[in-house]
Amino acid sequence: MGSCLNIAGYGFTYRTAGNQPYELAMLNWLRDPGLYPGDPIRQGFARFPTVFWRFLALLPPGLNTELTLFILFLLTKLLFFYGLARILFWASSDWRFTRVAVVLLALSSVLNVRTLIGATFILDRVETHTPLAIAFLICATAWLLEGRWIAPAILTAGVM
Repeated sequence: MGSCLNIAGYGFTYRTAGNQPYELAMLNWLRDPGLYPGDPIRQGFARFPTVFWRFLALLPPGLNTELTLFILFLLTKLLFFYGLARILFWASSDWRFTRVAVVLLALSSVLNVRTLIGATFILDRVETHTPLAIAFLICATAWLLEGRWIAPAILTAGVM
């Protein structure tokens, strides 16, 4: 429910603002290393520290990049609100409180604006590696609170 409300309230954007133009250019270069010959931006691409865009580059070229990012956007929202609901229920043991809190957080702008930590968005309208990593870490936190440690350790290691 939180995912649906957040998506309805804030939507998805495949835009050319922020970091995404650079990241989409890097994705094009990863798919075709012959692009941008002699351009110094290729040095920056080589040093980009995430595997998210490298993973997308490995997908078949026939897959639409916008559709792939939209599917990952939906996955990010589902994972984030799943983990958030688990954490809130663990803390309160009350599903009514959990539902109300998830709905309020889904509709509030607090999670949809730049944070002080790294000036990033927790729930961005643009799918990049950061919101997906945060969603994975929220799920790992929920599992740790529930006493599981193997799956969160593997998930956190993968995120890092």
